[in-house]
Amino acid sequence: MKARSILSWVLACGLAVTLTVCGGLSEGEVSAYVQGELDCTYKGQYSQEYLDLVEGMTESYAQQQYEDNAQTEAQRLLSYLDVHSPTDQVNERAVQLVKDIYTSARYTAGEGTKLQSGDFAVEVTLSPIELFHLIPEETYRQVWTEICQEHGTTPDLAIASLSDAEYQALDEEYANQMLDGVEAVLPQLTYGQEQSVTLRLQREGESYILASDDWTALDDMIIDYTGSYR
Repeated sequence: MKARSILSWVLACGLAVTLTVCGGLSEGEVSAYVQGELDCTYKGQYSQEYLDLVEGMTESYAQQQYEDNAQTEAQRLLSYLDVHSPTDQVNERAVQLVKDIYTSARYTAGEGTKLQSGDFAVEVTLSPIELFHLIPEETYRQVWTEICQEHGTTPDLAIASLSDAEYQALDEEYANQMLDGVEAVLPQLTYGQEQSVTLRLQREGESYILASDDWTALDDMIIDYTGSYR
């Protein structure tokens, strides 16, 4: 599960959704912010309205947010594929693959609702991306076994008998073959059952912060690695 959330990013950069008009933040602006946050994080797209709603937000910050999220998702992807020692080349491939998968992300932010507490809530509907069920579970072991055999070892002996450099070379070969497999099934991508997640924007003084737990719940649904929403 990714540790990154919009809250941690906001705190790291000193940013928050702020009151940009007299009288406070409107429900329409809250909805626009959430839609903008989704587009920025998963598509690398950002409107001027979104940039204006976030204190201190610039195009470079928005682009970095997209890149950071893709980097973190790439680590989750490689972990799911049982890649243990990814090289820079493998990481770069994984990041690009995540970006390719994200182009198919489907989500919509509903209308913002102001709560009695002064906080806001926005319901987001999304369709989890399904892809990894297209790769049979036995493929992981089979690919690793074949690579080990080609290099004169076995999965059981690889860790004990190989140097760190030798093991990483096998791991890189395995990673590239598995990434090849994911890229091959990418055109067959489908979607799981539509899900709804309520995001809360909590008021802190004159600013609003997106609740990290809510964002994490949504983030975990975008790509369905385990078939939870089929």
